[in-house]
Amino acid sequence: MKITFNPLSGQFDFTGGSASLLNLKGQVATVGALPLVGNTIGDVYQVVADSTFRVWDGLAWDNLGTLQGPQGPTGPAGPAGPAGPAGGTQLVYAVGNWIVPYEGSMAAGLALTVDTIALYPFTLKRNATISNLMARVSTASAGNNFQLALYGADASNKVTGTPLGATGNLSTATATVVPGSITPVTLSAGTLYWWGINSSGTAVMVAPQPANMAFNSILGAPLLADVLSSATQGIQVRTVAQAFGTWPDLTSITPTVVSGSNSVKGALVGMQISALP
Repeated sequence: MKITFNPLSGQFDFTGGSASLLNLKGQVATVGALPLVGNTIGDVYQVVADSTFRVWDGLAWDNLGTLQGPQGPTGPAGPAGPAGPAGGTQLVYAVGNWIVPYEGSMAAGLALTVDTIALYPFTLKRNATISNLMARVSTASAGNNFQLALYGADASNKVTGTPLGATGNLSTATATVVPGSITPVTLSAGTLYWWGINSSGTAVMVAPQPANMAFNSILGAPLLADVLSSATQGIQVRTVAQAFGTWPDLTSITPTVVSGSNSVKGALVGMQISALP
């Protein structure tokens, strides 16, 4: 019996000998493993190596192929998925660069108040890992130091918790930019944070000018008169009395709000980006 598989009809064609029922016997690993004795016409094995089926015709094993019929017609297209959000250009910082996390004017401020943390709000334009902080000494104070720190904010935008990162002592002995490293911390875009400065002396730092609307664009202003800043009503720095050298948990502490010309009793802090998650 000669049997071949017709891929056009998907049926077996008997091409010689007497027809007989096919008897599926099982699988063998290769063609060479097909038995040569003890077979009955119509015995079928699947060869695992090439997935073909072989039928015994009384003399040899005929190849029936893989028993795969002809390809069917292409089915209808599925429904279209929802449109994705419109693309845009992401504001990007550069790894290794220093940034000042707000836009606005700055100048020499008032002398720092000893043992007092001055706090300013800020946000970032994209997620970034910060590894270093810096501030600029405008008028030196020999033999003294300052420290910088980053804090988070709670749901009402109040500074809270322990520092996310803080520098060691940084000298105010020279009027220059002074950097300090922190344990790298990743900050999220659009989230409110606070930077802080504390000093053991009365150095004057480069600080945001009072008449500066940049901070009102971050926190807003509860009073209409404060929306458009002036020389006496501008940004509002927060202060907390704290012995120099330690950074407290501010969760249960309500900082003092200082506005007007005294609001420059702080420093404009820069940050260095070490990674862009």
